Amino acid sequence: MLQGYKLFDGDAHTMMSPRMWETLPSEYRVRRPRPTRVHDESDLGRWSNGWLIEGQIIPHAIGPGSQPGNEPARVLEEFGAKSNSEAFPLSSFDLSDPAARLRSMDAMGIDHQMLYPTTLYARMTRDPGFEAALMRSYNRYVGQQCQSSPKRLKWAGLLPLRDARQGLEAIAEMTKIGATAAVVYGTAGDRLLCDESFTSVWDELHRSGLPLCVHMGMSYPPFLEVCDGLLAAHGIGMSLPGMMGFVAIVGYGMLDRYPNLKVGFLSSERSGSCTWCRASITICRSIEARCRSKTNCPKEPSKSRRSPVESLLAAKPTIECCSRKSIYSARIRFSTPPTCPTAKAGTTRRKRSLPAKTSAIPKSARFFTATQSSFSANRNHCCSNAENEGA
Repeated sequence: MLQGYKLFDGDAHTMMSPRMWETLPSEYRVRRPRPTRVHDESDLGRWSNGWLIEGQIIPHAIGPGSQPGNEPARVLEEFGAKSNSEAFPLSSFDLSDPAARLRSMDAMGIDHQMLYPTTLYARMTRDPGFEAALMRSYNRYVGQQCQSSPKRLKWAGLLPLRDARQGLEAIAEMTKIGATAAVVYGTAGDRLLCDESFTSVWDELHRSGLPLCVHMGMSYPPFLEVCDGLLAAHGIGMSLPGMMGFVAIVGYGMLDRYPNLKVGFLSSERSGSCTWCRASITICRSIEARCRSKTNCPKEPSKSRRSPVESLLAAKPTIECCSRKSIYSARIRFSTPPTCPTAKAGTTRRKRSLPAKTSAIPKSARFFTATQSSFSANRNHCCSNAENEGA
């Protein structure tokens, strides 16, 4: 609780752990991610360990495909992981001890958490079958660990798109074991989320009623070649797929085809979402304009009277930059930076105080992000080598 209000941590994470792949099908177990250490490490800093999978070590900070992420040294004692506080034991980071996670939440004053997977799942493998197996094994692990406290520990399950059969099975499985939402990255490999090959999966997700979360991650393979350091990784490889996902969902009619679908864009504050969300809306308007003029139309225009972008902008409350790290609309959500880059220089935004007896969360929001002031204030207690970058 904070000043009498319940705190909802809307973008928490479960650190990677070998336990997540214990239910991999037998044909994939030998290919599972393995914790690995580089012994010639004097000039590597913290990047001396990672997960060996498909011939690559991830995360790494030098050379093509660089990105931050969950190194083994964050959670495995044999790799040097340690916690600086009894309130935040290692067993809470990877959810191997759900009771410890709850105690850590109590220490930070957090009432509920929405748990997401690591961004590394966005680029672990190009094999659709293996990718789906990894994702579903993660879902089973997190679902089982959250069963002891489903009201406080909520989670989003990874949705495999490139293997349609497993995608359909994953939706049924997630619904059965208690997922609150499904999560994807900005692209599915080199295909946009609106690709026709994913139609059967989207149809089933819409029928299931699960909201969709689009999380940051280096999911678009061509970006691997240009991201040769952490700056490019954050500014290009992990950020731009979010814009691609926005264009695919809003600009190509998915909100029209699936009228009950709720969508959230998560961790986009790391890429300056106020900026790219507005850029994405501009792009989508351009697409719709081309469709109306019937020139260079990338897809069939929307059959509804309003374009999906016009419908989105007309929603109440309208899309706007909010000082509380959220952009709200009737059907779409963004996490945003605490300051708005579109505000005029030299101006300040007046903070609205909440009415004494009203909810801090709009009723129109299916799920929500909370202010992370309590979490941020306590980050230094989590562990010295567990920076939140690239979760």
